[in-house]
Amino acid sequence: MTAHATPTPPSLNGVSAENLALFRITLQTPHESAAVTQEAAVHTALSHFPGSQLRDDVLAHALKPYRLPATGRLCWVVSITPPMATVSGPPGSKEIPVRYFLVFIDAQTGQFLFFHYFADANATG
Repeated sequence: MTAHATPTPPSLNGVSAENLALFRITLQTPHESAAVTQEAAVHTALSHFPGSQLRDDVLAHALKPYRLPATGRLCWVVSITPPMATVSGPPGSKEIPVRYFLVFIDAQTGQFLFFHYFADANATG
């Protein structure tokens, strides 16, 4: 009997699967090829957020309720420098640093799907 290693789920530098799970985002190992090149996906992501720069990217089968079909979608997940350094609530509230900013691009059509960011006043770095 041959043991099969479980594929390592796709990941991005500075973004934990646990944190994504808090927002009901799951990245799974893709079992299909992308029609859209990595370079084209990065270009699309950066064109939506001028002035941002690429941090990392990964091809993944992404799941996100209410944003993607229930079965998920093959996406290029592009991590970029946040277009805003901080976020805050009403005027006078504390500004909270944005830790990461992800752009989800459909890997079959090249369409911009959505973005997700995470801000945390307690995190370091």
